[in-house]
Amino acid sequence: MAKSITFGNFSFPSKSAAVKNIQERINKYDFNQSLNIDDRNFFESLFLLHDEYDEKIGSGIHDIQIKRDFANNRSLCITQNNGHNVIISWRHCIQPTSQKTVLSIAFRRAVKHIIIDFKRNQIAMNAVCPNDNIVLTYENSHVAYIGISFDEIFNDFLKNKNLQVSDIALLDPDANDNDQRGIISNQELYNKWINFHDKLSNLKLLSAHSNLRRH
Repeated sequence: MAKSITFGNFSFPSKSAAVKNIQERINKYDFNQSLNIDDRNFFESLFLLHDEYDEKIGSGIHDIQIKRDFANNRSLCITQNNGHNVIISWRHCIQPTSQKTVLSIAFRRAVKHIIIDFKRNQIAMNAVCPNDNIVLTYENSHVAYIGISFDEIFNDFLKNKNLQVSDIALLDPDANDNDQRGIISNQELYNKWINFHDKLSNLKLLSAHSNLRRH
C-alpha cells in the first residue's frame, strides 16, 4: 500500500503523486526566477519535513528561487533574511525514511528547546567562533555537538534503556504546527531522554560556515 504524505494543509496519497505535483510546480519557472506566493507557501510547508530544517532556514526565508545545482538540474534555493543562499533538496523532504530515522528526527524535536536556549544564552554572552574568530549572532551560527554526535547519543539511549524502535510511539503534530517532526507520546520516556541527552551532550556554538565544514 502506498504511503501518504502530508505537510501543512497539503496531502498526497503517495510519494509518486507528491513528486509529480512538485515537479510541475518547479518546471514552470525559469532559472533565477522567484516562486509565486502559492508555490512559496507550498514549499515552505514542505521544507518543515527536512531534518536539517533549522540549518537550511537559518535567519528566515526572504525568497525562494529556482537555481542550477552542480549537475545543472533545477533546484530550490532559499535566500535567507541575512542574504545567504542555501540549496535545499525537496526530495530529501519526501524520501521514504526508515522507522528509526523518523524516531531520531522526533528525538531531535524533543531537545529543540535545549538547543535554542543554549544558542540564545551563548549569543547573550557575546560568543565568538573559536575557528573563524567572528562574533556570533542568531543568524550566522549553528549549535554543534562536540566529541559525541547526536546520533551516538540517540543510539546509546536506546541501548541503555533496552528499547527497540517499535517500542516507541509517536504522535503526529497538528497541521498548523511549524515543526512537523513526530512527538514522543510517553511523557516518562520523554523526560528520561531529556535527562540522558543533558548528561551526554557537549554543545558548542560555531559559525554556520565553520560547522558546515565539519560535515
